[in-house]
Amino acid sequence: MSEGGGGLTPKQRELAEQGLRLVPIIAREMVPKLRKHFNLEALLSFGYEGLTEAARAFDAPLLHDKRAFPRFAKHRIRGAMLDAYAREVAEQERVSTLCRKAGLSFRERQRRQGDVHTDLDGKAEERLLDYTGGLTGSLFAAALGVIKAANPEEAILVSPYIHKGTVFRSEGKQPYDHTSLIATILKWLGLEKIADFGERTIGAPTFEGVLTLSEPRTDAREIPFLLSEEKKLGDPLRYYDRFCLQGKSGKKVSAAEYRGKIIPGDPVREYFPTMGDEGMMLHVENADDRPSTEMVPSGVGVKVITTDPKVGAYNVLGDWKDAVDCYYYNDYLTGEYDAQETWVIRRADGGSQIRFGDEVTLACRYKDQVLEENGTYLKVNSGSTANWKVLPPPRSA
Repeated sequence: MSEGGGGLTPKQRELAEQGLRLVPIIAREMVPKLRKHFNLEALLSFGYEGLTEAARAFDAPLLHDKRAFPRFAKHRIRGAMLDAYAREVAEQERVSTLCRKAGLSFRERQRRQGDVHTDLDGKAEERLLDYTGGLTGSLFAAALGVIKAANPEEAILVSPYIHKGTVFRSEGKQPYDHTSLIATILKWLGLEKIADFGERTIGAPTFEGVLTLSEPRTDAREIPFLLSEEKKLGDPLRYYDRFCLQGKSGKKVSAAEYRGKIIPGDPVREYFPTMGDEGMMLHVENADDRPSTEMVPSGVGVKVITTDPKVGAYNVLGDWKDAVDCYYYNDYLTGEYDAQETWVIRRADGGSQIRFGDEVTLACRYKDQVLEENGTYLKVNSGSTANWKVLPPPRSA
């Protein structure tokens, strides 16, 4: 968001102006916690975006209370910064997971040979991110990057847009290496003559001639390491595995509804999960060790994340003080809000490992109240023993 509040109505802009002073205050507070990933300028940008969303979500009837909006906005501002952090961490983990599935430990390679992304002067990746806005991560996720083999002139390129069994070689003296990724992205963006990346990147062979298919291949089932993505009843549940959650009624946690917190006409609205016949894909993350992709044990604290596209960054299920029903909100890393969106998952039969097909309870860590159905919505109840069934995604159920 710019300080001008572009895209807002006059009343929303008036609200945003009330909260402008909060953004630099909160950004400076968050810099020590997130400096590894973002500088102050980046946090200010995320904060202004959060302020804009707060102004849109807060209705004008409460304008007479000059303290109401700043109280509301500070949580959205801080949440937007934490959202950006969560996306950054998730992208790093996604790349790392894909590399591990291909038989290579991403972190071990970094320890053994240094940063696999950098050029000779150690700054190419930083400059690449400046120019491409993070396209590096997308390319790595799509193609697993360039994974150097024992022979330094050999590499593996994985993409559904490559003909099966393709073997290719560099046509020049310079072999394929990590600078080929940088050169390929720059070429796609029309930036191939940027001297900042060094002569090695400018002269690196590129990959566009290998990606020759107009439609992605559909023979993924022949790739052994992808078979693990197909889940069936009895398989162990891992962090980040997609699943559906079915209640006692037979309904599943479904799409979110954007409504008022207390009543439909409430001026402050949030995304509330609903119960329905079509389950929305969920996944859980270890609340105390986010990068973990291990199997989920019974009794651990997790964050329940929806994949519902319309909720955007407000995708973490929480039990909040200001509403009877549970709703999705920003991801918090510490404090009371973190506890309100952390759920202790336990197998109903007392087993030690969560598996697909198990019945489980989900108790909010904040007050140890159990998640249960509340008609169309979800709520917590201190006396509840409600069980939920963990089901595989529909395509493999």
